[in-house]
Amino acid sequence: MASLYIERFELVGKPPIPEPPIQKTLRRRAVIGGALGGLAGVWIYLFYGTVLQFAQGRDGWLALKLFALPVTPAAAMAAGFDALAVALGVLVPLVLGAALGALFGLATHRLDNDVKLPVGAAYGVLVWALGAGLVWPFLPASWRLHVGLVMPDWAAMIQAMVYGIFAAVGATLAALPRDFWRGLFGPTGRLAGR
Repeated sequence: MASLYIERFELVGKPPIPEPPIQKTLRRRAVIGGALGGLAGVWIYLFYGTVLQFAQGRDGWLALKLFALPVTPAAAMAAGFDALAVALGVLVPLVLGAALGALFGLATHRLDNDVKLPVGAAYGVLVWALGAGLVWPFLPASWRLHVGLVMPDWAAMIQAMVYGIFAAVGATLAALPRDFWRGLFGPTGRLAGR
């Protein structure tokens, strides 16, 4: 027992082992890839929401204006185009999507690439559930009714799952070694002559 205590004490007393530069590079690339994948996922999210509105015979601008509700509620809930509401409704989810995608890349940069897709889908559902549990109850009733009409829960969950998958794809592609990309796009790569 005493030797175990001494070993632990010696480990604690030593300076921390510096992280190898390759780990910092891989982490940075995974964060950037996760952010880019998150941006792509948000674009798909916005596109899907707009198409869903048009398919139901509604105004497609409503889906693009959802995230503008806290700033311009009247314009966001009104039918038709409003430049400020659409700009905010597109910009806010892009910033949130990039930040959450970067967080995903940071959290999963040590995972094997073959498990990142299911983890990404679960991450998207987790983000949706946290939003529904922590943000949704505090929204005014008129906003909840409007959001529920524009985006049903099942559609929002599917969109969040797709977002998480895109964040995972971005983090996975960024984690691939540079030799892979050189072999694919380099001067003698498989896609060089096309």
